[in-house]
Amino acid sequence: MNFSRGSGGLLAARRVWWYNDAEGSQMKLELKNVTKKYDLDTLGIEGVSFCVENGTIGVAGEAGAGKFTLLGVIGGILDIDGGELLMDGKLMNDVPPAGRDALLVSGGKLPLRGSVERNLTYGLRLRGMRKDEAAARAREAAELAGVSGLLHRSARSLNAEERARAEIARIAARRPKVALINDICREIEDES
Repeated sequence: MNFSRGSGGLLAARRVWWYNDAEGSQMKLELKNVTKKYDLDTLGIEGVSFCVENGTIGVAGEAGAGKFTLLGVIGGILDIDGGELLMDGKLMNDVPPAGRDALLVSGGKLPLRGSVERNLTYGLRLRGMRKDEAAARAREAAELAGVSGLLHRSARSLNAEERARAEIARIAARRPKVALINDICREIEDES
């Protein structure tokens, strides 16, 4: 993996986003001199370049360094003003979020409507998954994230750590090739 420093002190570090090898697939994510400008005087990121293949990378920096901007550019919710974003060698600069197998999660905030199980299955059902298959995948992901005992609780009733774990379960149930995670892991206590 190669990573070059962008503007605002953006450095390789830990736990802001990870690249997920979903279901054994091979995937390459590459950014080449990516720039995002908010206006003439405000740069979000400038000249960010890195390549990762089936691995994990984290991004850290001070407030305003461009961490969320980088995630938004990769996830497709923010337009790229310069450079190239490639997934498996395909240029993704103009591909909308729905055309990328990526999931952007920020702050560990479940939609909070209904049960935890409903929050875990909602996106799967929107993508056409059968109800029983979505429920099975939600149970599997909840077990993995340590929230299987919370599936029937209201999402609104969860404390910060439980919400963060449920959000991780939602990501695991969805199984995106690229999971872009912003600030949810800090709520989880280290059990080691």
